[in-house]
Amino acid sequence: IAASIAIAGRIDAVGVRRLLAAGSALGIIACAAIAVSPTLVTFLAAHVLVGLAFASLLSAGFAGVAAFPPERRTWAMGYVAGAGSLAWIVVNPVAGAATEWLSWRAAEAVPAAIAVAVLVAARAAALVPSAPAASRLRTLLRERSARRWIGAEAIAYGAWTALLTF
Repeated sequence: IAASIAIAGRIDAVGVRRLLAAGSALGIIACAAIAVSPTLVTFLAAHVLVGLAFASLLSAGFAGVAAFPPERRTWAMGYVAGAGSLAWIVVNPVAGAATEWLSWRAAEAVPAAIAVAVLVAARAAALVPSAPAASRLRTLLRERSARRWIGAEAIAYGAWTALLTF
């Protein structure tokens, strides 16, 4: 959460393409670090990298919606949100099967492969127009409907995660 907040204010300076590349590179490194971790402490420390990678990739995905014309942004937002759900639905069983057939360490290749695909695709990502993030954020938070949407999304993501986790 802290990484997402820090990233949100810097997306325009970093750019969506670079954020996608950085997030996917972090994801690849995180998967490797998890797979070779010899102790619980290093395993948990590697998951800090997972969190940074996830925050980068998710933030870049939602920020990338700005590259679409205004009339197509709701459509694009649906695909970004849906892709996150699809990852849980498709990738988890594949990783689970890899865990059963090989090992949990080998299963780290599944998210690493997806991160490699993002790294390759990041070069072709559309340029996203930039604007001062602080003023947009303040403007957004002044809108009651936007605040409600942010709250609803936070609750929905929490519910989705809880459903899939438990």
